[in-house]
Amino acid sequence: MKHLVIAFLLALLPMVAEAYDVKIDGIYYNLVKKANIAEVVEGDEPYEGDVNIPSTFTYDGVDYAVTAISGGIFRMTNITSITIPDGVKEIGEDDFKDCKLLRSVKLPEGLRAIRDYAFQGCSELQNINFPQSLILIAHYTFEGCSSLTTLDLPDGMEEINDGAFKDCKSVVSLHIPNSISFIPTGAFMGCSSLEKVEIPESVGEIWSRAFSNSGLKTVSIPETVKSIGFGAFEGCKQLTSARLPDNLTMIAWRLFKGCTSLKEVAIPQGVTSIGQSAFAQTRIVSIDIPSGVTTIGESAFEGCSHLSSVTLPEGLETLEDATFKDCKELSSVNFPTSLQSLNGSVFENCVSLKDLALNENLQTIGYRCFSGCKGLRSVVIPNSVTRICQGAFNECSFMETLTLGSGVNWIEEWAFSNCRSLVDVYCHAAAVPVTFDNTFEGSYISYTVLHVPASAKADYSVTSPWNQFGRIDAIGETAIKDVRIIEGESSAPYYDLNGMRISQPRKGIYIKNGKKVVVNKL
Repeated sequence: MKHLVIAFLLALLPMVAEAYDVKIDGIYYNLVKKANIAEVVEGDEPYEGDVNIPSTFTYDGVDYAVTAISGGIFRMTNITSITIPDGVKEIGEDDFKDCKLLRSVKLPEGLRAIRDYAFQGCSELQNINFPQSLILIAHYTFEGCSSLTTLDLPDGMEEINDGAFKDCKSVVSLHIPNSISFIPTGAFMGCSSLEKVEIPESVGEIWSRAFSNSGLKTVSIPETVKSIGFGAFEGCKQLTSARLPDNLTMIAWRLFKGCTSLKEVAIPQGVTSIGQSAFAQTRIVSIDIPSGVTTIGESAFEGCSHLSSVTLPEGLETLEDATFKDCKELSSVNFPTSLQSLNGSVFENCVSLKDLALNENLQTIGYRCFSGCKGLRSVVIPNSVTRICQGAFNECSFMETLTLGSGVNWIEEWAFSNCRSLVDVYCHAAAVPVTFDNTFEGSYISYTVLHVPASAKADYSVTSPWNQFGRIDAIGETAIKDVRIIEGESSAPYYDLNGMRISQPRKGIYIKNGKKVVVNKL
């Protein structure tokens, strides 16, 4: 039995030794003699250094044309350059993947396709030519080729696949031919030295994260583009301006998130929805949202620390969570009459917001909606609002006057906690709203005057936390103290004794800066 095993192994040796047909000038080949063609294959030793594969060679008096390279034979080898012969029509999947010393590649005319991952991880690759015959660069083909500087893609190329040039960090020049119909997912993601790109009019779609985390400074998208995928320009920290096509109908989520230098972008008039975090953490100063927009996603403008004014369109019914959270310069917002719901943290930490002109038809003020808005001095909740959610006005520490409309029936925990400057609260609800003991926690309401309808004064007086106010007056009562007489002073807003803001006060008694004043003359 032992002798049989040895004999079997000896019989295999010629098979191993003859994995190739011939070796010529350091290149190993298999021959197809009846067709006079050859394939480059793996040999006794791995390839290294400069490799120049000829288009033809002669063996035993016969000329052979080199038409193919066996898959993966150069992968992870120490080659420094490679010349591919004219007869090769396709570079296969993984063929030169992770060749860490490869610096130069010469591709032949006649080459049609470069398959998935073919040159992925070739971090020293600096020079490569793209022949005019090339029509396809497949998935992640040149990902991580961090020494490439120029991408001159040939006219006539038909398709680039996902991640084709991802993390090519040294690319400074890019030519996209007018034959490309779409820019795929992550195609130029992480090209951090790429400052400029011209998108041809042949392009109809830009897919998700196509240019994210690149070095683009400006971008102008042609009118032929009808859709732009999520995060297409996310994290482009040097991007200062962007022009979007007029026929765009949707701003995708995270489209410009983290573009911390972006100051200028106009939303096309045909847009109907703005996606989640679309403009978050940008440097835009003002934004005019078109009249057709009916949806603004969560955190759409969160962290826009230079945004000072916003125009919201009629037709908008809801502002989603954290839409304008941490917009610290935001001082002016119009609220359209169509708006019905402000969700959680919409304006949280908008410390420059001073006046709130909330619209009638608004029904709900969400969780922490205005929490930390330390610039607020006076807040009037319209009669249409029925619910004020947890922490809605928490830490509005300079709010002096609060007016609650007649429709409010539910005020949740900590809704007005830590509003330490409250002087007067006007609640027009005839039925005492459902509240919690901590609704006004930390607001020192024992030093605050509560004004309620005369018919409900007794009910408020026996209901916590309303009965903890320093004094409860019926709305319209004239128990006025500390009256000051003012003539000709109109710099701060005036409120009547019901807590309603008065734009043009006449002679009479008003509230101003939390104090009751008599106006003699304006």
